[in-house]
Amino acid sequence: MARVTLIIPPFTYGQSSSRVFFDEMPSLGVAYLAASLRHGGHNVTVVDGIGSGLGHLKLVRNRNFFLHGLTPQEIVDRIPTDTEVLGVSLMFSHDWILYKDLLQKIRDRFPDVLLVVGGEHATADAEFILRAKVGVDLCILGEGEETLAEVAQDPATVFQREIPGTASFRGEVYSQKPRRKRMGLAVGLYPAWDLFPVENYLSFRTGMNIQNRSTLPILATRGCPHSCDFCSSPNMWGTQYTVRQPADIVAEMQFFQKKYGNEHFVFLDLSMTIKRDWTIELANRIIDSQMGISWNFGPGTRTEIMDAEVIGLLKKSGLVKLAFASESGSDETLATINKRINLEKMFNSMRLANQAGLPIRTTFIFGFPGQTLKQCWISYLFTFKLIWAGIDEVGVFFFSPYPGSALHQQLQKQKVIPNKITEPDRYELFLESISFSNLEVQSWGEISPRLLKILFVLTHATFLSLIFLVHPRKIYRAFENIRTRRPVTVFEALVHQKLFQKKIAVKGEVEISGSRALTQQKSLASAVSPAEARSS
Repeated sequence: MARVTLIIPPFTYGQSSSRVFFDEMPSLGVAYLAASLRHGGHNVTVVDGIGSGLGHLKLVRNRNFFLHGLTPQEIVDRIPTDTEVLGVSLMFSHDWILYKDLLQKIRDRFPDVLLVVGGEHATADAEFILRAKVGVDLCILGEGEETLAEVAQDPATVFQREIPGTASFRGEVYSQKPRRKRMGLAVGLYPAWDLFPVENYLSFRTGMNIQNRSTLPILATRGCPHSCDFCSSPNMWGTQYTVRQPADIVAEMQFFQKKYGNEHFVFLDLSMTIKRDWTIELANRIIDSQMGISWNFGPGTRTEIMDAEVIGLLKKSGLVKLAFASESGSDETLATINKRINLEKMFNSMRLANQAGLPIRTTFIFGFPGQTLKQCWISYLFTFKLIWAGIDEVGVFFFSPYPGSALHQQLQKQKVIPNKITEPDRYELFLESISFSNLEVQSWGEISPRLLKILFVLTHATFLSLIFLVHPRKIYRAFENIRTRRPVTVFEALVHQKLFQKKIAVKGEVEISGSRALTQQKSLASAVSPAEARSS
């Protein structure tokens, strides 16, 4: 059996980012890969570039972002010298410049070891990565447990075998094998957290959409039956929807709570609340377990099954917050981006959650291709209805055409986004721009960046100026959450940080090879307008 090392790159933050607190958690995907490999008899090491360097911020020279965690060289120095297969997690496309530097350093140190990458970015941009000449041998597409295990069976013959769900070059020819069908969710095969610095994460007390709780991530389902055009999950996970047995989910929660003593779980499911009876059974089993834990949905959830009974049971089971992913208050915009939700049903679910005393968050995205100013204005006016319903926070974001999404493909066909094969240098610049470009708002449609900024400020200002006036009881709840050091909303987390948390200082600088100076950055969306691109 093979000696496999799995690598998690560090986290990145833009210098001008509005993010003022952290949400790092151990990588659930890599933990499942490690568990599957070990179950198959392989010797597995995890080099966690985030968890092994929590609290260490370094400025990247000539760049507008920080690294949180180990530097690429520190990661390479921790790789066992007898490794036979190196697997690197490439999740976020906007971190490509970091990944590129890390991969090159790995290849320089281990010139003869099979270098494999996987994750969201590797699935979306496999051919681009393989053509980048940073030493990557193989990309794993989509879910990787079975595929990586098959690769590790005999690393020396990997290119002589037809392994489903992989992409590579055979000589000068790019080859991509059909994806595997969704694997069965094995009962009792839990994430291999013992290979991670879990105690570092628990003491750091962060999680997705939650702060100041010792938190572990968990997964109850896989896939999402929906295909929103702005989302890359259909490309990564497919639309087949699979659920675990509620008894197995609760058994995992009990096992890890007993082992690590964490207070909180974050469910990282794409769409957890699809099946009503299943959701009710899970909530009842958590209640019956008497674990005394709290939990929340990491990503936003849908509202089709969210009636008074379901909401009441979820709260009783320890749910501390509901996040609804509305994306827009305009039915026209929702139809354009293939977001199949009923705004009126979502509004009613929000109202019921507010009545049950659950904090509620929703999100808006401005700047979709084809989105009109009228549609954005309708979304803004929808904010007043949300205030009346009693939601606790609105997150406003600008659209980014993420690789792997249908809108990314559409914009590339229109030549708004450079071709990743024929224009790799410009495409690399595009990847950088979709993340650390908070110095400059980009427009991917007909609405100007200036108007997008105005919509951003106006929506936030309207909500924050009215929510406590319309619902004064929320002032008391916010005060109690801050006083007891259990912040739930972003506002509470900001105040909590100012009052109680020690600020993490930036310690030192690091060089990322190939990184461009800020003065050389140029917004592709500004350089080539959609109208100009379509007419060319």
